[in-house]
Amino acid sequence: MGCVIKDHQHNISLSACKREDVSVEVAVGEAMAIRWGLDVASELQLERIVIKSDAKVVVDSVNHILKLAALEPVVLDIKSLLSSFTFSSLLFHSRNCNVQAHNLAKLAYVIGSKTWIGVYPSLENPLVVPAVVS
Repeated sequence: MGCVIKDHQHNISLSACKREDVSVEVAVGEAMAIRWGLDVASELQLERIVIKSDAKVVVDSVNHILKLAALEPVVLDIKSLLSSFTFSSLLFHSRNCNVQAHNLAKLAYVIGSKTWIGVYPSLENPLVVPAVVS
């Protein structure tokens, strides 16, 4: 999983990747990633968030456009987490615009779960890293 937190000027303030050793359907995995991103935002005590995901089926499920039984337990968690913020929104974001999160997800396979202040390391040189938080 990959999570990129940006400020109002779209500068990366935190990057994180998480490796989960579990096999699930793609949509369930995407929902789990959204839930994890919300957990990260909550731990950082952010009050206003906009989550962007390229998993349209999950976004539609959370936003009451679609209902899939297999996603419902994780979708309920996501809705609960979204309601804990002063302002929150979950938006569909095309895969082409979500490259950074996908790069982090790929990086998780190489280095496991890590968090960086600012920009994450490249896949070509994962050992050259900025400040690591966890």
